[in-house]
Amino acid sequence: MHILYRMLLLIAYFVTFTHCQGGGGSEGADGGGGFGGGGYYGGNGTSCTTDDRQRRSGIILGSVLGGIIGCSFTMHLVYRVLLFLAYFVILIQCQGGGGGGGGSGGGSGGGGRGGNRGSGASCTTDDCRRRAGIIVGSILGGIIGLSLLVVAIVLGFKYCKGRPLRKNSTFVKVAKSKNFKQEAYDINHFQSGIWSNRYFQYGNWHGPYQLSLSFDPQSMIITGSGSDDVGTFTIHGTYSIETYRMGFTKIYQQGTGNSSENLGHQVTIQLTWNAQNNQFEGKWYVQTSKYHGEDKFELKFDGQHIQTVYEKV
Repeated sequence: MHILYRMLLLIAYFVTFTHCQGGGGSEGADGGGGFGGGGYYGGNGTSCTTDDRQRRSGIILGSVLGGIIGCSFTMHLVYRVLLFLAYFVILIQCQGGGGGGGGSGGGSGGGGRGGNRGSGASCTTDDCRRRAGIIVGSILGGIIGLSLLVVAIVLGFKYCKGRPLRKNSTFVKVAKSKNFKQEAYDINHFQSGIWSNRYFQYGNWHGPYQLSLSFDPQSMIITGSGSDDVGTFTIHGTYSIETYRMGFTKIYQQGTGNSSENLGHQVTIQLTWNAQNNQFEGKWYVQTSKYHGEDKFELKFDGQHIQTVYEKV
């Protein structure tokens, strides 16, 4: 990203100096006669000889500058302002040019007329058009850059929504705090049995629903099963007695429960023990082709393991 940014800066500087280098014309012919003294064209320069080329060059330069400003809007605000001032100073220094002096006399004053043409002014017609092109190009480039930035943010948000920051195996290893970690060793809250859970979606709490969980202290693996208002599901995940965290995946069996909600999809759930509420709390995450979402999830132990949902069936 930084390499591309610097390349754009180099291109912008190159275009600026290329279109400014011909600002000063050559001196009029020494001793030219008549009205056609060589000094008459002395101030036109050699870089941009037509209005269209100057206007296009201004738009190109402005677009480059505007694109850089737009795309880096959120990262380099102060740097962009200084850069814009630097470009402005460059253009101010280049716009006058100033042609050579008129010829040394002769005829009906051809040399003197050439000097008047090439003396340079703060804003000639061509210079004003070029600066107008730069302004228009900067605005267009800035709008395009900001639009691309907004699109990138929207797409990035859509991609990340419904996706946890860490995998379950990584999540359970991260300790919340030292005090929390010390408390975790006192009591074993990972008990196999019937658990009660509820989740928040569409502005409402759903549940509580019961599910069966089994914790293997050797492999630190969670397995289980249950059902809710979406359908019947199985559970597979992991946990840690050091951080008192658990992360598991609910896999719905398609064809059960609510046919419009049950897509046979997976739900990632990551929870941390809350000692004040005496329950596990965290979030659920879902990403399917039709839905991306995430919200709160709560899990609380109900009683000893007697019979799983599938054993009842």
